[in-house]
Amino acid sequence: MTVIANTKLFNVRNSLQYYQPIQDVSNNQFYIFAGRHLPWPNTAPLAITESVTETEYTIFEELIFGKLVTSDDVKLMIDRYDWTSGTVYDRYDDQDEDLFSKQFYVVAFDSGAYHVFKCLDNANGAEATSQPLFSETDADDENYTTADGYHWKYMYTISVASYNKFATTAYIPVIANTTVTQNASNGSIDAVFVTSGGNNYVSCSNGYFSEVSVGGNTILHAITNGSSNNGFYTGSALYVSTGTGAGQVREITGYTVTANQYRVAVSSVFNPQPDLSSEYVISPRVYIVGDGTGATAISVVNATSKSVERVDMITGGTNYTYANVSIIGNTGTVTANSAITRAVIPTRGGHGSDVATELNANKLGISVTFANTESNTISIQNDYSRIGLLKNPLYSNVEITYSSNVGVFLDGEQVVQTIGVNTSLNTFTSIIQNYTYNTENYITLGFSASTSLVANDVIYQNSPVGNGVVIKVTGNTAIVRKDYGTFSLSNTIFKSGNTLVNNSINAISAGFSNTIFGLDSSSNSLYSLAATNAIDVYLNGSKLYNHGTLPSNTSIVSYSTNSSIISFWNKTLSNTDVITINKYVTTSVSSNAQYSARGTVKSSNSTVIKLTNVNGIFTVGSNTVGELSGAYANVTAVYQPTTTFSQTLKLTGIYQGGSNTFVLDDYCECYGCNAYGYIHSIDTPVGGGNTTYNFYLTGVKGVFEANTIKSVAGDKLFNISSIKQPDLIKYSGDIVYAENITAVSRSNTQTETIKLVLNFY
Repeated sequence: MTVIANTKLFNVRNSLQYYQPIQDVSNNQFYIFAGRHLPWPNTAPLAITESVTETEYTIFEELIFGKLVTSDDVKLMIDRYDWTSGTVYDRYDDQDEDLFSKQFYVVAFDSGAYHVFKCLDNANGAEATSQPLFSETDADDENYTTADGYHWKYMYTISVASYNKFATTAYIPVIANTTVTQNASNGSIDAVFVTSGGNNYVSCSNGYFSEVSVGGNTILHAITNGSSNNGFYTGSALYVSTGTGAGQVREITGYTVTANQYRVAVSSVFNPQPDLSSEYVISPRVYIVGDGTGATAISVVNATSKSVERVDMITGGTNYTYANVSIIGNTGTVTANSAITRAVIPTRGGHGSDVATELNANKLGISVTFANTESNTISIQNDYSRIGLLKNPLYSNVEITYSSNVGVFLDGEQVVQTIGVNTSLNTFTSIIQNYTYNTENYITLGFSASTSLVANDVIYQNSPVGNGVVIKVTGNTAIVRKDYGTFSLSNTIFKSGNTLVNNSINAISAGFSNTIFGLDSSSNSLYSLAATNAIDVYLNGSKLYNHGTLPSNTSIVSYSTNSSIISFWNKTLSNTDVITINKYVTTSVSSNAQYSARGTVKSSNSTVIKLTNVNGIFTVGSNTVGELSGAYANVTAVYQPTTTFSQTLKLTGIYQGGSNTFVLDDYCECYGCNAYGYIHSIDTPVGGGNTTYNFYLTGVKGVFEANTIKSVAGDKLFNISSIKQPDLIKYSGDIVYAENITAVSRSNTQTETIKLVLNFY
């Protein structure tokens, strides 16, 4: 069986899937873009089709420019319901299947801002005549009652600035109020609906207390008005409505008429006790039983029909997921207790705990302003007739300036930068050097006197011929790597350049016993183990040590930072052993990184890396690491078109003699390179006989080369001298949304605010 379904929760979570990455520092970049400058047929915008050609190619090709969506540019959105006098607003009902298509909340202007209230009770469907006012309630109030009998819960406030930026005729933004959220009461019963009021609820009274704690009995009180029948109110509720002790309700356990006193006994002591200024109400008792605690209420009986008119909550209690409510009134021999009621359970966490879910924020609002030239980064020529949202494009022209580099970056390799608090090590590694030692190729030479040799010196003897490289000198001995021939006793040793270093060799022994002194065979320099390095160690093909992290000492090998020495524990090397060491660069990459960026090296020198196919945004102050070379460097400056991008192809050149002039929207094609496009804008030469123009093209097909472009009629000819590619890799990223609109003309004194509301159904 196949079921196709959707839920309110699913839709809200969909909106959050876009909202949260924009709000947080992350790997995601979203842009509001402007596209298509060619006029619509018959001037009316066409609907965007679902064809592959349009959605996957044409929209990308016709991009003109875009602006980054920041955290300040996005809000979750809900339907807009302005408070209007005379409207019957719906009340929140946890069992209403159509709740989110109803007006159960309002937005109202008061005290210089817009405030959103949820309707908890609508006075039995009465017209609203008293606007809820923020100035009359607080964020920690469970609810607030207006003069028309409506019960409201304050949810949040929208400043005028946010309202103007995001609100539309149909939607308003969600602005979480942390005080409301913190004071939300999980499972608080804020309303009890009366489905049927029943009848014969006659055991009602009201008045003042005439005596408190009769005869010193703290649960026995006298009242001013009552029935002459003993037991008439037993089982009902006594509620202190005003004065000292107000807000408390107790079950009446006994009622007696003595002389001129009407006495009621209650189930427990009032605290504080009422006094003679306190008013009381006797009405049928509201009995609430559920899985929470603390909910209390009082019933209100219609004096004419003797039916329960409503139930007023006194305290909502906590942690209810369900509750059964009974209305109990003692009426003697008359049948009563037939009212039907239902407790209304709030959303999990309580009203105001999760505004987005409670008010069905299944929409994402984005508001971005194109402010004239955006500091000369977008064009003010021509117009645009398409807007939309682009996610995670790849950048084509990024330059990183760096310092403190270690190693050399390779053309074509990926470089990566991760920003965040490091919580894990060695999650990014790359082998940068390999060393193989045949122990028979290493010897220790003893000299007849102290030697002037140092590590890396190339030495030789003449007869028999032998040469090698010094890797370690101690006193009058040197460990040497034999590269050719042999070394023998009594021979004179020379350093490269025919420099005599001492008289002769007087001792020869093994080069290594249990310690390796590393030498880089490619540069004849000692390698050094840095804090970012790790090693693998193999002995005669068997791995002894796997990716130790510096500094490290084990029962197998030991090595340390800034050293070239690797020592074996409990092992004496022979002249037939082969030792292989792989040296890794290790970068501490955070498992909870805020974001990362990576790109492909086009070229690099000692201070600058040029990148393409860049995903994410590189930042100043953090290391960038090459995945193949292991090179790394601190980023000191970044050129990357992030705040805005221009997606036009820039052609620089001059007109051929006698050519007519190209104008905006002209079609042009390239001689011999099978490419064409449309001119979006033109930079006109300025002063001094300058004849060089810049053309900016969209809708480009094929690859333009430094050649000649011509018009359809061939009367316009322009010689290209240089080409600059658009800021984004063509067809990269995802078009999340696109809409064709009536053409908007730009100018250097104009700004346009683009408001998008994405609705997740």
